[in-house]
Amino acid sequence: MSATITAFYTALSALFIVYLAYRVANMRRLYQCGIGERDHRDLAVAMRVHGNAVENILITLLLMLVCEINGGNTTALAAVGAVMILSRLSHAWGMTVSGGRYSIFRFGGMLASWCVILGLAVWNLVLIFLDVPVFS
Repeated sequence: MSATITAFYTALSALFIVYLAYRVANMRRLYQCGIGERDHRDLAVAMRVHGNAVENILITLLLMLVCEINGGNTTALAAVGAVMILSRLSHAWGMTVSGGRYSIFRFGGMLASWCVILGLAVWNLVLIFLDVPVFS
């Protein structure tokens, strides 16, 4: 069984994560700061944007992969993947422009990410234990 939907979103996510890591590395070079952030708030924010993306994207992709392997509807999975990408872009942008303070884009991106993770977790449990074709 192939997992082309998850593979596609994994590739997009990898590009996004590398971009975020590059931003952190560039700021570290600029501030000559190899470890920590040395009171540079923009560096601290960039580090958290990158870390938060990794933390949320990886579990989402794992849940997507398991769902796809277990016969989850690929159209629904593609939609879930698109929401995940958009939510992470929203969170990253909102956190960056607000300097780590409250932003509707940060909040909305995080909320959407959690909804995607919870939805995929429930979807996987239904596929495994109830053997019910969800979104068939």
